[in-house]
Amino acid sequence: MKKKVLFMVINMNVGGVEKALLNQLKKMSPKEYSVKILMLEKYGDFLEDIPQWVEVDYFKNYQRVKYLFNTPPKDIILNFLKDRKFLKASYYLALFLITKLFGSRELLLKSILLKHPNYSERFDEAIAYAGPMSLIDYYVLKKIDASKKIGWIHFDITTIGLDKKLINNIYKGFDEIRVVSKDAKDKFDGIFPLLKKKTKVAYNVILKEEILKLGSEKGFDDSYKGLRLLTVGRVSKEKGQDLAIEALKKLLDTGIDAKLYLVGDGGFRKECELLSRKLNIFENVVFLGTQKNPYPYMRECDIYIQPSRYEGYCITLAEALIFNKPIVATKFTGALEQLKGNKNSEIVDYSSEEIFKGVLKILKKGDER
Repeated sequence: MKKKVLFMVINMNVGGVEKALLNQLKKMSPKEYSVKILMLEKYGDFLEDIPQWVEVDYFKNYQRVKYLFNTPPKDIILNFLKDRKFLKASYYLALFLITKLFGSRELLLKSILLKHPNYSERFDEAIAYAGPMSLIDYYVLKKIDASKKIGWIHFDITTIGLDKKLINNIYKGFDEIRVVSKDAKDKFDGIFPLLKKKTKVAYNVILKEEILKLGSEKGFDDSYKGLRLLTVGRVSKEKGQDLAIEALKKLLDTGIDAKLYLVGDGGFRKECELLSRKLNIFENVVFLGTQKNPYPYMRECDIYIQPSRYEGYCITLAEALIFNKPIVATKFTGALEQLKGNKNSEIVDYSSEEIFKGVLKILKKGDER
């Protein structure tokens, strides 16, 4: 009899968590598993890459739930009053006051999802895969019937804002908590010591042969002959692309002919573009946008840079390692764990100066060979 498993995620945008899920699915046999993905929203370029044997469903009324849970209480109440919905305004005013009084947003989640029906199927395992994410974690725990419930932590929880009381109350109900690196697990255990017996390390699946095959395709389409620096990931503050741009400026100021290529997109891109213009290096910063196959660029670049301010387990770093490229990475959670024993890498502090120095060290090593 097949094992029934449900994974709950936000969407299938091109990102590390989503890629890790796809890799996980590729290692699972449809002869042994019946798998369903429950998404909060139907969105993302990775939607078409979900195996055909995997069933997909979508959370009902997510925008309403998201609005009520994430919007400042004052704005919600004022909007109800503007729409002359006085009873709702009074109800949510009382709810927000009670939530504040008891210091628990669990009451808010419970109230918002009160009329939301329990999921109709039963599973052997239900996995809150995008953790920590309060809505998904709570829904898996309270609204899904499963023999085993699992939380899956993909981030360094010490670097993101968390409602610790809410997380603790939810996660103590899980049967198991999987964390994507030993370092991330240690940090989780440090904040939630009473949950330590439930945590275990579960590294992201990396499909080496598939990555090497995809990497054989053509990457860069320009005729540039200088030093190609590459970073791959969602363009966001936590991924640190601004630090890499500033480090590039320092390299150019020393007379090194270099370009920085950014694979990925996101809300931080405009700030990065403005920064590169401000530093007068816009022509040396190439925004390649979202690429479902970033591997040819990894294979063809000279140095791979991972300038993240924080990670849990950096899947793009693990992928870059497959191509045996020189790597400069900041000392985010899991970096030392991933790069241990790699003599062709430099782990540096979270600053453009240290990234710059790391690149210089890599170049010096190359000259000495």
